Parts: sequence; C-alpha cells; structure tokens
Amino acid sequence: MELNNLQIGYCQEKGTNYLSGPINMRFQPGQLIGIVGVNGVGKSTLLRTLSGIQPPLAGELTINGAQVAGWKAKKWAHQVALVTAKHETPPVMTVWEIASMGRYPHLNWWGTMTKTDQEIVQRVLEELGLSPWANQAAELRSDGQKQLIHLARAIIQETPHLLLDEPTTHLDVHHSFQLWKWLKSIAVEQNKTIVLTTHDIEKALDLCDQILVMQPEKSSWGTPEELVERGVFNQLFDPNLVSFNQQTRQFKMP
Repeated sequence: MELNNLQIGYCQEKGTNYLSGPINMRFQPGQLIGIVGVNGVGKSTLLRTLSGIQPPLAGELTINGAQVAGWKAKKWAHQVALVTAKHETPPVMTVWEIASMGRYPHLNWWGTMTKTDQEIVQRVLEELGLSPWANQAAELRSDGQKQLIHLARAIIQETPHLLLDEPTTHLDVHHSFQLWKWLKSIAVEQNKTIVLTTHDIEKALDLCDQILVMQPEKSSWGTPEELVERGVFNQLFDPNLVSFNQQTRQFKMP
C-alpha cells in the first residue's frame, strides 16, 4: 500500500475540510505501523480512506501498484480488513457468528463454511481467549471482549492489510500488553501489514516498526528512532502542558 500526496477530509456545504497535510508513505509487509496525533487530526478518517470506505480528497492510493479507485467491495475485502473504534454488536448474534463473518469474502455462492473455514475461526478465537464464550451472545461480553471479538473477525478475514482504530481502548493493562505483543507477532509471522491508531505513543515507540505522526500542516513518517532524533514528538503537544524526554522516550508534565 502506497500513499502519494494523499489528502483526507470531508466535502461540506461550506467547502472542503482538509484534516491534515499531504501524506506520503509506503507500508511494508511484516511491519507494525502506528498512527498518532492529536484529537481531530484525522487518524480515524485516514483508516476509513485506506479501507475504501471514504474517498480521498486529493492524491493517490495504490495497492500492489494498482489504482484502487473504482474497486468493488469484494475486492477491498480481499485486501483490507478494518476494525473501527465504534462498532455495533448485534444482540442476537453469538461470538462465533460475529467472528465468522470475516470468512464471508472467501465463501462460495451459497455462503457455506468449509471445515477449513471453521478451523480458522476456532483457532483465532482460542488465540484471543474468546473460545469459552463462542456460543454465547456477544452483547453479554465486556467492552474489552467485544473489541477482541471484532478484532477476531478482521483477522479471520485473512487480508494482507489489517487496519485497527485504537484497538486497546477498552482493555486493561494486562490485555493491552498482550494484544500489542500478539499484533507484532502476527505482522512478522504472517507477513501482514498491520496499521493501528493509538494514543499510547510510548508503546508505539517501543513496538512499531514505523510511525506516522499526523499534524494539521505536515505529517511526519519514519522509524521511532528517526522521529525522536528529528524532535517530532517535542512539537506534538503544547509544551506548557506536556514535555517529551528524548532519552527516556516518555511524556511528562513539565
């Protein structure tokens, strides 16, 4: 996936609302990519644009060198899986049923799941610790478990690109660390490109291979080491409220 002068935002009655400066970057397979920035800069909008839900305002988005403009939903579904920060959990569906929705792009005309499909669903549910509730109503689970259910659905979709909008929002410290570690291992072992938005910049600095720092005028892209050395995080927030220590790579109140 490659972005060339990509600009995101919304067309409104009062005019075009650009959320960030032009974005130029290239995602590599086998990497965990972090997207960070202040609230309202367009992190979630960028993910929707990269998943084909929302068209870009300008610039170019290509996947495997191909223009994505005009792609049908099924073609997107074979390339990109998205988990939004806000998602509905249908009250009548079980954990298994929601997770197995990830197999739909791969099913035959009749929508019949094969034994292989069922094994994929079972394996992912076990890896995420959800198998004990597989046959129970998903709406009865906690917010953190619902987050994992929708993550399971995206992983079960088996796409080369996995886009996650704040996947650790409802998780406690233990499960948050566990998920970060698991996503890192999936990226490497399955050669996937995993892109996630997060407010946990310190964790992203520790675990992400590349980070996109979104800002209204100009976005910055590079390895954690490169971004720290360039002083990008020193300028991200109001220095009167938040300071960044380049040696410890931590944020603190001054």
